[in-house]
Amino acid sequence: METLLDQPSITQPNRVAALDANRRILVVDDNAAIREDFQKILGASAEDTEFEAAVEELFAAPAAARQRTEFELGFASQGEEALELVRAAVKAGKRYAMAFMDVRMPPGWDGLETTLKLWEADPDIQIVICTAYSDYSWEQMWEIIPKPEQLLVLKKPFDAVEVLQFALALTEKWSLLQASRRKTEELNGIVYERTRELRRTIGLLEAEMTAHKAANARFETICEVSPLGIFMTDEKQRLIYANKALLDGGSVEELPGRDWRAAVHPDDRELMLAQWAAIEQTGEPFRATRRYCRKDGSVIWANVTVTPVRKEERLSGYMGILEDITEQKRRDDQLIHSQRMESIGTLASGVAHDLNNILAPILMAATILHDLVPEEARTFATAIEKSAQRGADIVRQVLTFARGIEGERIHLQPRSLVREVEEIVRGTFPKSITIRNCACRDLWTVSGDSTQLHQVLLNLCINARDAMPDGGTLTIQAENRVLNAHDTDIHPDAKAGEYVAISVADTGTGISPEILERIFDPFFTTKQVGKGTGLGLSTVIGIAKSHGGFVKVHSELGKGATFCVHLPAVSGQASDFRHPEKPASHSGNGEWILLVDDEAAIRTVTKVALTGHGYNVLVATDGIDALTIYAQHINKIAVVLTDLMMPLLDGVKLTRALREMNKGIAVIAATGQPDETREAELEQLGVKTILQKPYSTSDLLEALHQTIHG
Repeated sequence: METLLDQPSITQPNRVAALDANRRILVVDDNAAIREDFQKILGASAEDTEFEAAVEELFAAPAAARQRTEFELGFASQGEEALELVRAAVKAGKRYAMAFMDVRMPPGWDGLETTLKLWEADPDIQIVICTAYSDYSWEQMWEIIPKPEQLLVLKKPFDAVEVLQFALALTEKWSLLQASRRKTEELNGIVYERTRELRRTIGLLEAEMTAHKAANARFETICEVSPLGIFMTDEKQRLIYANKALLDGGSVEELPGRDWRAAVHPDDRELMLAQWAAIEQTGEPFRATRRYCRKDGSVIWANVTVTPVRKEERLSGYMGILEDITEQKRRDDQLIHSQRMESIGTLASGVAHDLNNILAPILMAATILHDLVPEEARTFATAIEKSAQRGADIVRQVLTFARGIEGERIHLQPRSLVREVEEIVRGTFPKSITIRNCACRDLWTVSGDSTQLHQVLLNLCINARDAMPDGGTLTIQAENRVLNAHDTDIHPDAKAGEYVAISVADTGTGISPEILERIFDPFFTTKQVGKGTGLGLSTVIGIAKSHGGFVKVHSELGKGATFCVHLPAVSGQASDFRHPEKPASHSGNGEWILLVDDEAAIRTVTKVALTGHGYNVLVATDGIDALTIYAQHINKIAVVLTDLMMPLLDGVKLTRALREMNKGIAVIAATGQPDETREAELEQLGVKTILQKPYSTSDLLEALHQTIHG
């Protein structure tokens, strides 16, 4: 809350001179007799002797010998009236210098409350409180009054001498206050003007000095703080200046006579020299992107711009700017690689769908043939089944790379994964390879599919084994790692957070930089024909991405390679995982199955497999055909087995239409290409089982048994 001490003076500079001789006094008292007494003492009446007696007593001299002081009095019987008089006086520019204030003035404000109100209207007015000691104690009075220096107390009853003394002193004090304020304002104005002039003069001098210094230092300052490499050469391209960004750990003393073109990468040097020759002939600047060799042997990519410098129409040298774009080029290369991988993934996904539809009838037919052909021919049926299963596994790897199949996610302890993979490689790898398990004991938990993560580690271990034909050391390491915002530069897919980093390192032949850029491409392999499919590492990166992680690789020729898989850590306890055993096949009991698929081979083989295991089968070639057949046999069909991707009416739309006809109809979907959108729609429609093509006869029978019997 604003107090009276915070109020600015309302005195204006153009009014100060008129107010200096102010003798205007306000008397505030509800007693008319007391107001008359003040009139007698301070009034200008010639017949009044009160004033003359007071003067003689006060100054010990006859009143006639002194000039009479004229006071202009105003009177109010209540505080509210006094406030109006003060406000009117301020507005008119004829302010009161002081006021004699009675304390008790019923029924309105008392003297102290009126004083506070008057100070709000005119903060400079001097107040004399006329009171008896019984009205307020001194402590109470000083607690109420915020400006005691402007208030005096006149004890009742008072005499003329005291009143005159207060009137003379306080009106003079008011006049001195106004004069002092005016003088202060005048002095402040003079000081301000002189200070401003002085500052202006100093500013001109400083600007002139700065301009002289800047003329000599501007170029060097800009160069030294610039992140770009800046250099100057003489007319023979010998360095005469280079800033810190270009010195590469060297010193200025090394510069004279040094040909900066020697730092150009050998593979780019011939082209760079040709551009220098062109600039000498044309005199035009040139810009190029080239590789440069640093003192530590590292190679950087840089944009360089060189401009000829002329003095008096004669070539005196060159000025160049070099921008390090190594990191930018790395990101661009990663983006291009990522886009290429995405395109390959889209293509692979489409091819995998067609292959799965081809392999599905082969896999089921091989199982059927195994039971139909003579004993001596079953070997061929088994070979067909294994080959089809091998093809299905390769397609599954392609899909894993292309779309990052989710799989069944549970909370896993990476240390258990590492230990199980370690046991497998110890028992199968050559004894010339030493296996080291360096997994930390307190690893965080990850969420993932145990089968897929096993595949990741086994693929990396197999590659490490193949890289050490003469033996070596294979190290599996796992540790907790926290990535912050700065660490995310290590990989485009890296995000800040907690990770479990599982690395597989070998001491083998290493990977050259040219090959390193392609190792994750599907079907790319450096192994001999028949030794690998080229899907191992593409599967690894596909699974890692589907788990929200990424793979970082480091390798040098002759020094081995390290593949590090980063998996996001999660909170919660790890689950006990075991690979499920294959369930026994279940036959049907005459139930009717509606089989819907646009592939004739799949329809034929699936019908044979189901009828051979106790089911009755109705066949539809597409979704529209299925609706017609179902409408005719709605009361006897127990399960609809439908392909997910079909022309005219796909599996999702078919299921939705079947639900309109019979809300309780059981549906099993089959697909050769995972589609998260369609699968989510099926789940909303109540479809609990989706078979991934190619599936075996036993997988199909198990799905039917679970759907019918629960």
